[in-house]
Amino acid sequence: MFSLSAQTPRKDSGADGLLISPLKVGHTIPEELWNLSLKITNHQATRTNISLQDYRGKKLIILDFWATWCGPCIKGLNQLDSIKATLSNESIEFIPVSNEDEKKVLKKMTDNHWGFYCIYGDSKLSRYFPHQVLPHLVWIREGKVMAITGHEYYDIAYFKKALAEPLNLTEKVAPLIFDANKSAYENLVEL
Repeated sequence: MFSLSAQTPRKDSGADGLLISPLKVGHTIPEELWNLSLKITNHQATRTNISLQDYRGKKLIILDFWATWCGPCIKGLNQLDSIKATLSNESIEFIPVSNEDEKKVLKKMTDNHWGFYCIYGDSKLSRYFPHQVLPHLVWIREGKVMAITGHEYYDIAYFKKALAEPLNLTEKVAPLIFDANKSAYENLVEL
């Protein structure tokens, strides 16, 4: 006798009912993404879910993909409270996004005294905006992907300029393949 078992489908296969095509600079945000329910933690009004639709009227939405172990991500997010305060009257929304669980994300947010909310446990936004290197910023302006960058543009001056006019930022280039025969250090030196 023998038994068979099915393989677990790939995350982007559509087996979960959501076939997702990655978005690139210049693409329009599809309706299903605007309406996607996203789990959040640390919201001041104790909301547990949001959708991008909640911020559709904003001129600029910044999705900031990060992880609790990522030093450059933490550095950028440490600046976020002051940036948000400075731009509080502007039509901009910063939305941190993590694929980690709520407990881990909330602990990092509490330890750093961050006053903003964060999407946690993400698996769908990361399929719309795939990345292999963090930090990963997606700039959405007037319903379209304006830029995809690292934190090199995480500066209030760039945010103000992007509110005034569409910017032509250098798109993030991430190495996709590392040479397995080299050490992690050797691979990084080549970047």
